[in-house]
Amino acid sequence: MFCPLALKRIKNKKGFRMELGLKNKSVIVTAASGGLGFSVAKCFAAEGANVTVSGRNSDRLDEAVSVLEGC
Repeated sequence: MFCPLALKRIKNKKGFRMELGLKNKSVIVTAASGGLGFSVAKCFAAEGANVTVSGRNSDRLDEAVSVLEGC
């Protein structure tokens, strides 16, 4: 459920981002080897969440994981 009152806007180098309160929370993102799934996983990782990803292509998934580990 989305609760707009729980969101905070934080200024960073690239402008404003939302603080979603996901630090140290666990999330699972499917289809994370590219496209929307990868973008969602990247946002969760940037928020400090523990991200578990899955995808059909193991090579692309390995590439995605290496990028996400740098977030």
